Amino acid sequence: MYRPLLLGLITILLSVSATAQQPLDARSLPSPSKQFSRTVSDPTGIVPGPGGVGLTWDFRNLRLGAQQIQSYLSLQELPPAVRDSFPSAQVGIRIDTTLSLYATVGKYFRLIGVVTPNTQLTVTTDPYDTRPTEIVYSGRLIDAHKAVIRVGGGSGPTINRFGQTAVEYDGFGTLILPKATYSNVARITTTGTTMDTLVVGAVTTVVRRATRRTTYQVFNSDTSLLEIEESTTSTSRNGQQVGQPVTQRSVIYYGWESTTGVDEDGSKNLVVSPNPSNGSVVNINGFDGEVASIGVFDITGSRIDGASWSRYGSGLRISLPNLGTGSYVVTLERGDGSVRVMPITVLR
Repeated sequence: MYRPLLLGLITILLSVSATAQQPLDARSLPSPSKQFSRTVSDPTGIVPGPGGVGLTWDFRNLRLGAQQIQSYLSLQELPPAVRDSFPSAQVGIRIDTTLSLYATVGKYFRLIGVVTPNTQLTVTTDPYDTRPTEIVYSGRLIDAHKAVIRVGGGSGPTINRFGQTAVEYDGFGTLILPKATYSNVARITTTGTTMDTLVVGAVTTVVRRATRRTTYQVFNSDTSLLEIEESTTSTSRNGQQVGQPVTQRSVIYYGWESTTGVDEDGSKNLVVSPNPSNGSVVNINGFDGEVASIGVFDITGSRIDGASWSRYGSGLRISLPNLGTGSYVVTLERGDGSVRVMPITVLR
């Protein structure tokens, strides 16, 4: 039965090798009219940990605090004045009294405006929240930005903002949270710097902010399960530093397991194929059928012995032999005779 299958595997492998690692693809903005809770957690002792593949990030001991409601708003749900001020907005995200407006620009989701009761931020490019629409594992996107901040809805002084943001898809593994464990989780690290300049009379005030945000998000959802952020802010007036730099840390936990699940509450628009693998484990979520056999094949179609499988929760964990860097195919034959074919790329 393997001869026709092997011919198909070789075709798949040649295609995978030609295109190299497939991208993390998030081409559409979050679906409007979605609403869920997010919890501000105690950041004490919480660090992102290392990047890489086949890792486990353990945050089961998060100390949860106050809850917030986060809502995705369609254009029709936005106030008319906001639509007029930001005609290119595609979706709004409201957290408490802060409304953030997003559009897709080039390879990024860009924040194009922020409205609060006292401030309107008009953004010519993204000031602090760049999200990739397409990025490969270990890939990096860099975005320069500038913005004009009008304090008090335009009646106050004007602040000019300049800076740079870099986004890197730097991890793939298993995430342990207080109420659930998720496999096939992507880690994305965003680092950014901003410089805000305010001139009032003879006084020039400059505020510099360096931020590092690490997000963990399961595929099929554009919203992270966990966000860890650290920022350091320093201030100077007429070139002289004012006080000491201030560092702030925050942890935001999304309790999907208390709602209707990631696939329901998140927009289904993140896809990775083949999964990055370190040559040791491939996890398959939601597989409860009978397993007849497991196979691993290289680019020539030759079968590689040594693969095994085990159950975990509602999923299946396939343990691979020691594979070198390159493209492979894993086959999973079910008890009913059907075969699932999974291309993978082994990264070293």
